[in-house]
Amino acid sequence: MADNGKCNEAIQPKIIKYQESIYKKILMAKLEKPVRIEVQAHPGAKRNQIVRFEEGVWHLKIAAPPTEGKANKELIEFLSEVLDISKSLIMIEKGTTGHRKLISLQGIAKEEAEERLRKRME
Repeated sequence: MADNGKCNEAIQPKIIKYQESIYKKILMAKLEKPVRIEVQAHPGAKRNQIVRFEEGVWHLKIAAPPTEGKANKELIEFLSEVLDISKSLIMIEKGTTGHRKLISLQGIAKEEAEERLRKRME
């Protein structure tokens, strides 16, 4: 039983160091300069999908109606899934009431975001 205590004492600093590294990554992601992408949302679709990238604008079909912010919420959830980043790191900077939107992303490089979006394009 004494060995168990020594084992826990040896593991504890590693766990704390791991937790600190996770918190540091989250903090750094929030402090980074955000990446911005332009999106043309097409709400009311049967399913979410990335349709095309044309003239610097991502065209996305969104499976939610354009009422009461439902399409915006679904857009953020879809981008979070596609980009594999937290919804809290995605913000609609401009265009909350229109189809054309300026989206701010944190915690991801622009090249990585564009690559992930292209991989999901249909």
